[in-house]
Order: sequence, then structure tokens, then C-alpha cells
Amino acid sequence: MLPEIHFRSLTEDDFELLHTWLNQPLVREFYQKEAITLAEVDAHYRPRLSQQWPTRCLFAMFQEEPFAYLQTYTLAAWPDYAALLQLDHGVSIDFYIGEPGYLGKGLGRAMLTQFLAQVLWVLYPAESRCYLAHTASNHRALNASKASGFRYLRDFIEEGQTMTLLVFARETSDFD
Repeated sequence: MLPEIHFRSLTEDDFELLHTWLNQPLVREFYQKEAITLAEVDAHYRPRLSQQWPTRCLFAMFQEEPFAYLQTYTLAAWPDYAALLQLDHGVSIDFYIGEPGYLGKGLGRAMLTQFLAQVLWVLYPAESRCYLAHTASNHRALNASKASGFRYLRDFIEEGQTMTLLVFARETSDFD
């Protein structure tokens, strides 16, 4: 049985926690390459608090404590990224576990599985495919994503790095 995960929207009160997480070595390795200041976190994430912003930003919560950050969006909202992926439809998720003590406990798999069921298809009911891209060497994230039902689609290059693109289809017949 998967641990129960809840989700809540990002708020301004979360910027200090994001700042801490984004400067953690485990997050800097694959997600936030350069150190980031609290002012830069504020400038980057404050626009995302608006309902008009095309990306939805959330925290994953385990036992009432935030442990991971997720963001989701339609590929149509970000056409340059969609073109890089060679896709013209679907939604995408980006995520990281920010609390080091929560790694290796199956929470990544639980988070993704429950995010798909509780949040993603509610936000985007007309969509049938979800995509994730991980740095090809990020085995932890790749394993969690595959364990939650994502399948390998292809590799691509983003900013000089080999990335692995995974897909989750609501209907398994979409893979046929």
C-alpha cells in the first residue's frame, strides 16, 4: 500500500522553503544548477501564484509536512518546450523531492501515482497523456516515474544534456 500523499498550492509563505530546497545538493544536481537567492526565488515564483499563470505549482505533503515540489502545465502553454519535445498536445510534470530525509522511501512513486489520480486529470480533464523529462543520469527520478506507470518514449538533448522523455497515457490502448 502506498503512503498517503496530499497536495496543496504554492503560496508566498513557501518561498523560504523553496529557497532552502533549491540550494540543496540533491536538487542542484538535476533541477537548479546554480545557487539561487531568496530574492531570485521570489522573482521567479511570485508570478506563478496568479491563476492566470499557465503553470500550476504545488507541494506534495506527507504526514502534513511538505517534502516535494511539483509543477504541471499543458504543452500548448509553452510552445518552445513542446517543439523541443516534438509534441503538440498533452501535459507535463516537473518535480523534485526537496527534503533529503524523504529520499529512498517510495514517496516519489506514491507522489506521482496519487498526483495523477487526485490532481492532474482534474486540472486537465480533456488531456490523455502526461510527459516527464529527467536528466538521463537521474536514476532515482526515472525509477520513481517508471514505477508509477510512466513509460520510456525517447531521449532528447536540452541545454547540452541528454534527457529521457517518459509518457503516461490514461488509456493503455494509446500505446498500441
